Amino acid sequence: MSAVREELTFQQRAVLWGQAYEILTKRGVLACLLEKNLLTRDHPQLKPWAAFRLLEIRKRLVRALDIVDENAIAVIDAAVEHLALTAFGVGYTATRE
Repeated sequence: MSAVREELTFQQRAVLWGQAYEILTKRGVLACLLEKNLLTRDHPQLKPWAAFRLLEIRKRLVRALDIVDENAIAVIDAAVEHLALTAFGVGYTATRE
């Protein structure tokens, strides 16, 4: 007997995308703080952030959303890239202002 995974609800999917957005926004905040020398690259609290690569965020989303179709994965890739640009920009700009 194989286990059938139920489709995630809209709210569950929104939580996953929201978590990705939050991580990417915080990266924009950190980039701005580093650029303005308000934070140093060797600060101990930056260590966990070094592990958050865009590819890792994409992999986690694909896995959590249980996507196996290559075309759907390509759509997720494009969405994550767009999300990364906008979220990073929001975090950077909000901190700069």
